Amino acid sequence: MKEGKDYTWIAVIVAAVLISVAIIYGAGVISNSVVSTGQLNSNGNLNVYASSQNNSTTVNSGQNTTSKGLVVPLGSDYIGNASAPNQIVEFADYQCVYCGLFYNESEQTIMNYVNSGKAVFAFRDFVLIGPDSLSAAEAARCAGDQGQYWNYHNYLYSHQGGENSGWASVTNLEKYALNLGLNSSEFNSCLESGKYNSSVMQDTQTGRNLGVQGTPTFFINGKIYVGVQSPAQLQSILGS
Repeated sequence: MKEGKDYTWIAVIVAAVLISVAIIYGAGVISNSVVSTGQLNSNGNLNVYASSQNNSTTVNSGQNTTSKGLVVPLGSDYIGNASAPNQIVEFADYQCVYCGLFYNESEQTIMNYVNSGKAVFAFRDFVLIGPDSLSAAEAARCAGDQGQYWNYHNYLYSHQGGENSGWASVTNLEKYALNLGLNSSEFNSCLESGKYNSSVMQDTQTGRNLGVQGTPTFFINGKIYVGVQSPAQLQSILGS
């Protein structure tokens, strides 16, 4: 009787191929799922984001995304000499608690550099959290019409409330202007007219174009730093 051929070796090869394909596919799925939770920066580090009242807020992971040769315009609201050796541009939201933390812990360090002529500091709006964020940014610019931009800016961060809690409503923003001694009629007219709506949104779009995804984000001498920067970190970046 003639014996049949042994196809066992063929079955083994086919099984090996199928297992290899499954491993490769699985690795691809895992890789895609990781990247979808954040974004790899230029150093290959993963920037992590956490939801805060349905808004994306950057978690300070201690990793800095770095770009070389990046030119970031100062915009309309900056303090110090534009030709100072160090340029610091912050993109922030007035309702962002991390931005408030930076203001309270580190902004004075930047002001020390500004006052000594070693740095120019620009604040650019990045509307992220809600409608009151837009109103607050517009209000600061309206205060700027009366030469009080930075005073109002400081007042907002030193009186910051919870996200979307109403502390930055139009009514309250007008009260803050009154507290600072601004011309209420002029300020209210400016804010209620939406005079600076498009300017604020242009700042936000500029930030997006530069890769800003969360607040606060800083551009210091052509490099991007994500998250709250401590006084020690700023001194390390800017020098003595």
